[in-house]
Amino acid sequence: MLHPSLLFLIAISLIIVYKYIKRFNRIEIVLFLFLLVASLLSIKQAPLWVILAVIIVNKGILHFKNDLPKIALKRFDVLISVLILIGIFLFILQAYFALKSSYQLSENVFYPKKATEYLNNKHLGKNVFSTFNWGGYLIWHLPQRKFFVDGRMPTWKNLNSGNQSSYAFMEYNDILTGKVSLGSTITRYDIDTVIVPVEKIVNKKSVVYKLKSIGNRLLKEDEMFSYQNLIKQLKDSGFKEVYKDNISIVYRKS
Repeated sequence: MLHPSLLFLIAISLIIVYKYIKRFNRIEIVLFLFLLVASLLSIKQAPLWVILAVIIVNKGILHFKNDLPKIALKRFDVLISVLILIGIFLFILQAYFALKSSYQLSENVFYPKKATEYLNNKHLGKNVFSTFNWGGYLIWHLPQRKFFVDGRMPTWKNLNSGNQSSYAFMEYNDILTGKVSLGSTITRYDIDTVIVPVEKIVNKKSVVYKLKSIGNRLLKEDEMFSYQNLIKQLKDSGFKEVYKDNISIVYRKS
């Protein structure tokens, strides 16, 4: 599900392109549509489209302003000034919360730093299953191991993959949602090590949890995922816990 702010930018920019299409050159229109399609296919491309969309919207506002009668220009300028002030306020607010929450994504807080050191020191793990968010970090620190899955996978598809997955990211999601058993994946890829996050104790009666739940429902997003079912499948497949800290748990096939 796309973020509401991105959906708003898509809507307003498409309206402007439609209304003033004859005032934009062909290169702008083609590039705008190309990057928009690329962004919808992969969210990683969105920043490039956003830069161009902001330019398009700015030009559209100027075209709109030039079309207004002189009487309405003053009111339009006041409206734009108010919107700019609101935008600056929202930007500062967003920046504050982004910087505040960035600590939660630091190496010592978010990533399995100590678990990685444990695997490296013990020379453990040949084929490792871990979370999508940790894949790139694990590949960086343990390049000699093979990991399922990492941040490149949403765009990797191979219909002629033979016994391997034709779309690893989809298979990963199916494992998390229970559509595909972890046991079959372990056998298929000869997985001997699994690293999962330590689940934090959540107070479901807290205001923060309730607000997040409301947001998830409004945005039609899944509730916070629980790894309990995954851990149960691990134990049923003969895996045992060999390491645990406050961030991650390592399971090894016994």
